[in-house]
Amino acid sequence: MAWNWNTFDWDNTTHRFFALCYLADMIVWLYRIATRFQLFPKSEPYPFIRKKFATTLLRTIVLVLHIGSGVTEIALGFAAFFTGNEILAKIITVAALAFHVPTAIYMTPFVYGARRLMRPAYMVIIFFHAYCAVNLWLNPTSTEWIVSTISVLHTYIWVRIFYFIFAKTQTLPSGPYTLSVVFAGYVTLPYFPRNVAKYSTDLLVTTFTLSYVTVEFLVYKHILKYSGKKLVSTEFDIDDADHELVIKYETRRNDKHDVITIETITVK
Repeated sequence: MAWNWNTFDWDNTTHRFFALCYLADMIVWLYRIATRFQLFPKSEPYPFIRKKFATTLLRTIVLVLHIGSGVTEIALGFAAFFTGNEILAKIITVAALAFHVPTAIYMTPFVYGARRLMRPAYMVIIFFHAYCAVNLWLNPTSTEWIVSTISVLHTYIWVRIFYFIFAKTQTLPSGPYTLSVVFAGYVTLPYFPRNVAKYSTDLLVTTFTLSYVTVEFLVYKHILKYSGKKLVSTEFDIDDADHELVIKYETRRNDKHDVITIETITVK
């Protein structure tokens, strides 16, 4: 399996974004390592997300499969891009279609943030991830589809990058995660193959998202007769279901670093 470093074209904007995604990976993992060894304080949403999804054995398994398949795609995506190896490309598609996409679908109803906006946003990313993976299976030697599949997958990484920026700059403190997902989505969407982008992807995605938001609101209000807080979709969304969790957090200033306190309670 020979590596061809000349595959990368600096004049190709999608290739440059591909490289930027891997740079983002390095930044996120270096930050994780730094916080793990307490080189500086941890102030990201990871504890909230893990607490929320890892509440049962099934959800824990789903989360492990989701993360594991995503890491597999990212690692093999780099190798497949520079080697043109068909087997690696097909392993990437299996990881995406058999594990990452199904687990993402499972977790979408419980997604963090303002769910009325987050659910359609995640649906869009899941759809395009699956779409790119299918085309990669059909064209395993295509660097274009490798770049597209990996770029869409990196939406999740960009969410963390943007969350860190918005949280640190106190930008829209009532909804930093929701804002981060929206920004991350619009960063990755332009880097699709030409036969997809020609259909004004950004306009189609915006139309779908706003349609979903409108339809859900009307259904909740006029059919389910929701009112008051039940009708509002906020960053910390609360449903009247036994399995739902309310996550309350408090960040306070200590002598040298921020301390995050997390409390979870079950809604009855």
